[in-house]
Amino acid sequence: MSEFRFQDPSASRGALHGLTGVAAILILLTVWGIWSHVADSKIRIADDRDLIARAEATTASLSGLPEDAFYRADTPQLAQAQMQTDLQELAQTHRIGLEVIRADGIEQSGGLIEIGLVLNGVVPEDALGAFLHDLSTAKPVITVQELNLRRARLSNRQAQRRLISFQLKTVGFTGG
Repeated sequence: MSEFRFQDPSASRGALHGLTGVAAILILLTVWGIWSHVADSKIRIADDRDLIARAEATTASLSGLPEDAFYRADTPQLAQAQMQTDLQELAQTHRIGLEVIRADGIEQSGGLIEIGLVLNGVVPEDALGAFLHDLSTAKPVITVQELNLRRARLSNRQAQRRLISFQLKTVGFTGG
């Protein structure tokens, strides 16, 4: 059998050093990739724990409310319909023109079920504060998650009134 020999005996050491260097770099890159993945996972886990803690705190604060703070119905959809009726009556009381009311979803949150509605409409500027106040004191409890306001476009016959267009994202609770 024939043997392989380097013409230059020091070349075998150079090749060995080169292979060792490449292997070390590959090991370092692998370790760095694993470490960054673990660090990202720890951050995600911490964020998830924070989210869970906030949800539990919200549920705990809501569970201390009286029974009339929650919508009572056989299904979450019926509770949502009841909430829609309450919001329509409140809007009518404050001269608010509702253009759209849409269901925003039903979500489980701890022991409670969140029922959401989004309202689009137009409100006289002088009635907005009273509407929001009555909404904040309503029973069952309705919370405002988001409120977007902008000046409404006016026709000639509405020019004497200042109107505000709004989109209101609300949440009520059932199952308490």
